[in-house]
Amino acid sequence: MRMKMPHRVLLAAALACAGAAGAQPEPHFAAQAPVQLHSDDGLHRLTLPLQVLQHVQRQDLADVRIVDARGRAAPLAWAPPPQGRPRLRYVEVPRFAWPAPPAAAGSEPSVQVQVDAQGAVVRIDAGAAGTTQGTEGTWLLDLSQAPHRTPDGRERLAGLRVHWDAPPQGAQVHVTVEASEDLRQWRRLTEAMLLDAPGAGAASGERLSLREIDLPASTHAPAYLRLRLSPAVALQGVDARLQRSDEAVAALERTVVRFEPEPDGDGTVRRWTLDLGGPVPLRRLQIELPQPNTVASFRLERRVEGRTPWQPVTSFTSYRLHRDGRELLAPPVELPPVAPTRHWRLQLTGRGPDLGPTALDAQVQWPAPQLVFAARGEPPFMLRVGAAEARPDDLPIAQLVPAYREGDEWRLPQASLGALTTLAAPDLSLVERLAASTPQQRRRWLLWGVLVVAVGLLAWLARRLLRDLDARPGPPGA
Repeated sequence: MRMKMPHRVLLAAALACAGAAGAQPEPHFAAQAPVQLHSDDGLHRLTLPLQVLQHVQRQDLADVRIVDARGRAAPLAWAPPPQGRPRLRYVEVPRFAWPAPPAAAGSEPSVQVQVDAQGAVVRIDAGAAGTTQGTEGTWLLDLSQAPHRTPDGRERLAGLRVHWDAPPQGAQVHVTVEASEDLRQWRRLTEAMLLDAPGAGAASGERLSLREIDLPASTHAPAYLRLRLSPAVALQGVDARLQRSDEAVAALERTVVRFEPEPDGDGTVRRWTLDLGGPVPLRRLQIELPQPNTVASFRLERRVEGRTPWQPVTSFTSYRLHRDGRELLAPPVELPPVAPTRHWRLQLTGRGPDLGPTALDAQVQWPAPQLVFAARGEPPFMLRVGAAEARPDDLPIAQLVPAYREGDEWRLPQASLGALTTLAAPDLSLVERLAASTPQQRRRWLLWGVLVVAVGLLAWLARRLLRDLDARPGPPGA
C-alpha cells in the first residue's frame, strides 16, 4: 500500500526526533589539558585556573571531566566553596610603649621586660638608658595569651587593627612590624601604611581611613609583636584580627585584568566593563586609578550572560595619593558573596572626577574551584572542559572521600595541569548533532522542523488542488 505524502513527512520527522532523543553520544569538549599526579594516592585535588574557567560553557561546571588514557571518565566531586567572607573576629591585645634611646644614642636601649609565669608582660623598665617615648614611636604588643596560640590551632593571626587619633588635616604613618618569642631576638614580618585624611566629601565629614595591617599568611603564632611608627603617634588601642585556620588554607588566586571604557553619547566615560571569559566568583577587587592624587567612588555591577539586566554588587571608594614622597593606594575591596559571574561593570557615582577615556587596570582575587577525583583507570589522565550539552556527572564529596569532614580536601595530594589545548570539532551527522545538542538548541530546531513540515504540507495541498482542478471535466458541449 502506497503511503501518502503527509504521512511520509510526519513519520520522517517523528523518527528523526525519536532518534535524537534516544541517542546519548559523548559530549564534545572544546579543550583539554594533561593532569600530572605527584603521589600514588588514590584521591587527588586539582585547582582550576582562570584559563580553564574561560572554556567552561555551563554555569554549574558540569562540562568539566577527568578521563584516563582510554577516555573513560574518572569519579570526581567538587569541594564545598569557601565562605564568601572569612570568619574573622577581633581581640584587643595589651600594648606597652617601648623605650627609645636618648637623642645622642644610636643603639637600642637596655630594656628589661617583666613577665609573669604564663609569659604575659607585666611592665617595661627602661632605666636611665631610654625614655618611654621616642621619635619612632615604638610599641610592644603582648599576644602571649591571645586565642590563636591555643593548642587546637583553629585560628591564625591574620592582621592588626590600629586605633589612633589623627589631626583634622590628616596624617600618614609608616609601620614596621617585628615578631619575637623571647623579647630578645626580633625578626621583621611586614611593613604597612596607616592613613587618616579628608576625603572627597570632607565638607560632610567623610574621611579616608586605613587602619588595618595585613600579616603574611605564613605567620605562625608569635608571642610578641613590636610596632615601629614613623612619625610617632599615640595609640589608643590595637586589636588582633583572627581568622579560621582552615579558611586560611584556601588562598585566593590573583590576576591582573582591564576594565574597558564604555563612552556615553557625548564621549565622556563613566562606565567600564570586564569580560572574564568564564564564570568566576570574585571576592576582592583593587582598582588602579590612572592619575595620581585622585579619589573616586564606584558602583560594581554584574550580569551572568548576554543582555540580562545588570545587578548591583557593592559600592566603594578608591584612591591614589602621594604623601611624604610615598604613593598610597586604596586596599582591595572585600566583595559580598555572589555566584560565579563572567561579566562585570564599574560605574562612577556622585560627582566623580573625570578619569579620561582610558581603560582601568585592576587586580582581582577569587577562590579557585577545587576538584577532587579518584585516579581510576589507565594513566595519563586528562582534564576536558567546554561542552554545553554535557550533563552533571559529579558525586557528592562525602561519597567520594571516605569519612569526609569539612576541610579534608586540603589534606589530599595536589595534582597539576599542563598546557591547555583546543580540540577540533568532530564531523557529526544530522542525527548525531541533534543528540548532542542542548535542550534550547533542540527546541529551536524543532520549531524550524515544524515550520518546514508545515510549508511542505501547504505545497503538497496546493499541488494536489491544482491537479484536481486540471482533472475536473469541462462543461457540456465544450
